[in-house]
Amino acid sequence: MANEYRGVPPMSMTDNVGENWRTWRARFENYLVASEANKKSEATQCAQLLHYIGEDGFKIFTTFTIPDEEKDKLQPLIKKFEEHFLPKENLAYERYQFFSYRQRDGETLEQFITELKKKAKKCKLGSLNDELIKTMITCGVADGSIREKLLQNDEQTLQEAIDRCLIIEKSKERSQEMEHALTTTASVDAIKGRSQRTDAAQHTYTAKSITSCTKCGYTHAINRCPAYNKICNNCRRKNHFAEMCFKKQDGNKRDQKINEINEDSDHSEYLFIAQVETSNVKERWYAELVINNHSIEFKIDTGADVNILPMPIFKKINVAKKEIQRTNTKLNCYSGETLNVVGKCNVMCHRKGQKHEIEFFVIDSNGTPLLGRKTSEEINLVKRIYSVEQNSYNELRKQYEDVFSGIGCLSKPYQIKLKKNATPVIHPTRRVPLPLRDTLKQALDKLEKDKIIEKKEGPSEWVNALVLVRKPNGSIRICIDPKEINKQIEVEPRQIPTFEEIISRANGATVFSKLDAQAGFYHVPLDEKSSEICTFGTPFGRYKFRRMPFGIKTAPEVFQDRFKQIFDLEGVEVYIDDIFVYGKTKKEHDIRLKEVLDAARQSGVRFNIDKCELGKKQIKYIGHIISENGIAPDSTKIEAIKKLPAPQNKKELQRILGMLTQG
Repeated sequence: MANEYRGVPPMSMTDNVGENWRTWRARFENYLVASEANKKSEATQCAQLLHYIGEDGFKIFTTFTIPDEEKDKLQPLIKKFEEHFLPKENLAYERYQFFSYRQRDGETLEQFITELKKKAKKCKLGSLNDELIKTMITCGVADGSIREKLLQNDEQTLQEAIDRCLIIEKSKERSQEMEHALTTTASVDAIKGRSQRTDAAQHTYTAKSITSCTKCGYTHAINRCPAYNKICNNCRRKNHFAEMCFKKQDGNKRDQKINEINEDSDHSEYLFIAQVETSNVKERWYAELVINNHSIEFKIDTGADVNILPMPIFKKINVAKKEIQRTNTKLNCYSGETLNVVGKCNVMCHRKGQKHEIEFFVIDSNGTPLLGRKTSEEINLVKRIYSVEQNSYNELRKQYEDVFSGIGCLSKPYQIKLKKNATPVIHPTRRVPLPLRDTLKQALDKLEKDKIIEKKEGPSEWVNALVLVRKPNGSIRICIDPKEINKQIEVEPRQIPTFEEIISRANGATVFSKLDAQAGFYHVPLDEKSSEICTFGTPFGRYKFRRMPFGIKTAPEVFQDRFKQIFDLEGVEVYIDDIFVYGKTKKEHDIRLKEVLDAARQSGVRFNIDKCELGKKQIKYIGHIISENGIAPDSTKIEAIKKLPAPQNKKELQRILGMLTQG
């Protein structure tokens, strides 16, 4: 097999086939020159291409339609493969990819710069290429000190800027290596100025150091953590690196560490607790446990990884000293103080008639006994609350009760503009099944009462077919078949924002609300001429829409434009009939939410209270879950996509692609 493809290896058909094709084509053309095969006939060169591209590539070739005059010609053949492997160029998307790219967690500076250069090649930036790459390095580099240096000298060339960045990065690495070497070889006698005698044959200790720090993952001197004041690329909070981010992991990392301790290991495991108090001041965060008929007050400390039992308390509860097991675990307070751990033991405790076997670390101290986070949860002393229903918004609902009731109506009518040669169409009245007639009549009467439609008397130039849509609650929605109107309507160019545009402006927000317009399109009144165009026939006579009906192809853009004018406010985004409100703090969010409700009241907008979400830490919006931690796909959408049957024709494939790219 190796001899069969000794000229050029077959093209890989996995991963990014576009890039694979570009690389393979360059290698093949180089092979033609190197082997002097380019001096042979084009028919021979075509045969070599089809041989070397591999079996999968040859199968693709069999699907091509090549005119007789272009057969056995190399460039037309390459062009066919080019059209197959390379999608139509989307310059706007490529530039979006370039300008939004940021250095990723674990990506070296050199890798980041290389990736930027690759993306820039697809953007056709012309004479601005180097300058814009330099700008994006400044914007996207993760290290703030490097960004600061680049901003200090904006006159340097791209290569000078790159060299400067790499020098700074290399200097930092070497500095950390030197610091690490110094801290790991220092004497343990320096800890808190106390001298400790240790048998060198038994243990080797690290002076003033923390091993496998939970903030940065490295070993370093106490209070010298390299992650201090750094921003995590995962949760955007300070004082830890992304690879150590607790929110990135399944469950709590510190809880897992307790289970990972190897008691026979010569290496020490460091866990954290809050400062052990010696004060007699009691707070409400105390719980009473009974141990061997002794009532002991424990402080509940949700910041502690373990449970603590000071030696005087251990002696008081009459537990045999032989129950204490040796442990290599080291306990550090967040202040940097290291506690003197005697060992650990399991003790049977009683609380409110229930027994609990609890593991305690015994320390040589007169401090306060502590119950850590994990145990406090297990014995129901504390409970995690992942979301809080904020009753303060109930008062807001009452204050704006008028905004959350009825169907709204804007003041400015919309005129449907038809093409100059538009021809009116009259459709015959569609038959409605007898079981649906009563339901239809009730729906027509309600719409007429709400002034959404009205009876049409006299002749009509336009009569559209009636369409009934069953809602999830069993009721029906009355629509018209707008096919003929949409063929002849004059489209007005307006733009609906993408999800990426919306979410980029909400960066850093922690509180969110979503407001849904009640019967969205019905907010837009029609002028008299447009109302006549939207006439439709029913078994009970003709009606015409006085408000914008569903199905008119310009409706989403018109509605978006009207709502954007009303809610053009700070911290507020509009996506057709969904209003998205966000704030970095609850106070900021609530001020913005009130501004939205005031604007709605003044403009005649009404919201559907059943679909509104107010003051949430996490919210579902345009097919995504948005929270202070960023965005995530909606799991219900993912499940729906998984259950979709395989497409059998072009129309079904287009339907699936539309769902996948929605939002």
